[in-house]
Amino acid sequence: MTQSFLPNMISERLSNGPTWSTHQARLSRSGDFRQQGVRLYSWGRFWEGRFKAQPLLDETAIAACMAYVDLNPIRAKIASTLETSDFTSVQARIADRQAAGEATTVPAKDIGMEHGQQAGWLAPIALDPPRQRVREKSTDRRASNKGCLPMTLDQYLSLLDWTGRQIRKDKPGSMPAECAPILERLQCSAETWLDFVNNFLQRFRNEAGLAASRQAYRNRSRPGQPAPQAT
Repeated sequence: MTQSFLPNMISERLSNGPTWSTHQARLSRSGDFRQQGVRLYSWGRFWEGRFKAQPLLDETAIAACMAYVDLNPIRAKIASTLETSDFTSVQARIADRQAAGEATTVPAKDIGMEHGQQAGWLAPIALDPPRQRVREKSTDRRASNKGCLPMTLDQYLSLLDWTGRQIRKDKPGSMPAECAPILERLQCSAETWLDFVNNFLQRFRNEAGLAASRQAYRNRSRPGQPAPQAT
C-alpha cells in the first residue's frame, strides 16, 4: 500500500516546499500564527487543511494519482503539453528520456533512463525493467529503486498524453491502441480512468483504489462499513 500526500495546491517534484516556506515567512511577519493558533509541522487547522494523506490501495490508484498530479498544469491551463508542464515529475522524466536518446552507447542510454539527472530521485515507472542490473545500480538519490506501475515509461507517457488531450478537449482524438492493454492491466475502462484522473480528490476522500480494493481495506480497518460504489 502506498501513501499519497496531496496539498491543496499540488505540484510534484516536492516544489511545495518553497511554496510552504514563503507562506510560512509571510505568516510569521504578519503575526497570523498567533492569531490563528497555528503550529507548523504539527496537527491543527493550518496543517490538516493544506495536506491530506491517502492510502493508494492498488496500481490503478497509484497511476491515477500520478496522472492527476502530472496533469495539474494542463488542467489549470498554465501549460498545453507535458514537456511545458513546469515543476512536474513527468517533465523531468521526459527530459531524461530525451537526454538518454542522445547517448552513444546502450549502457549509457540505459543509465540515463533509469538514473537520469532530472528524474533520478523519483521512483522508476516500470515494475519490471528491461535491464534489472541497471535498475539496481546503487544510488543515494532515492529511497528505493523499485518501480511503481505495470507499464513502461513510454506507455505511461502515451497514456498521460491521451488523458491530457481529453482534459483540454481541443484535440481529444481516439485512444491510442497501446493504451487499451494498459487500462486492461489497471482493470478499468477508459471512462473510469478519466473519471479517476479528472476527479481524484472528489472520488477518493479517504482511501483510493478500485471498489474491490477499497472494500477489502474497509473490511480490515473499519468492519461494518457499507461497500463503496462499484467502478
